[in-house]
Amino acid sequence: VQYDTQTHKAVVTVGKDTKNNKLSVTGITYDDKAANALEITNTFTPVQAHIEVTKAFNGWKDPAYGDYFANTKFTFNISPVTEGAPLPAEGGKNVLTAEASKTVPTAKFKAITFVKEGTYTYNIKEDNDRKDGISYDGNTHAVTIVVSKDDANNALSVSSIKYELNGVETSDPA
Repeated sequence: VQYDTQTHKAVVTVGKDTKNNKLSVTGITYDDKAANALEITNTFTPVQAHIEVTKAFNGWKDPAYGDYFANTKFTFNISPVTEGAPLPAEGGKNVLTAEASKTVPTAKFKAITFVKEGTYTYNIKEDNDRKDGISYDGNTHAVTIVVSKDDANNALSVSSIKYELNGVETSDPA
């Protein structure tokens, strides 16, 4: 949250009732404008992270296979490890899968929107579609996203995205 740091001016006009000698408020202006209340604007800007998985599959590159695997796709699933972690979403709905293909070998999960600082861990696993002759990656890959807050202006940022397999850092789960 970014707070309104502007100095605001409120002017209260007081009048005196000459009949009963009582004071009463006859008008109020805020920042030189007539209004019923002072409006102070704070802004909130969430931060987003994008998780990607690059699929290496020799069937797409080896000329011996021709176009046999041209339409073969690989699906990856994401699940939160951290309780309450936000999920990839689009149009207000969670989207827990991403797909890689010969033309787009990098599976891109929808953006994950973070509204508070913290460390968020997710697991990524490849679906085993049991297509003849294809060996699937049966490993569960961990992705840890660290969201930090700048103490000077309260702005959120993604300070790191780390991919791991069996506790060893990798470039991405492939």
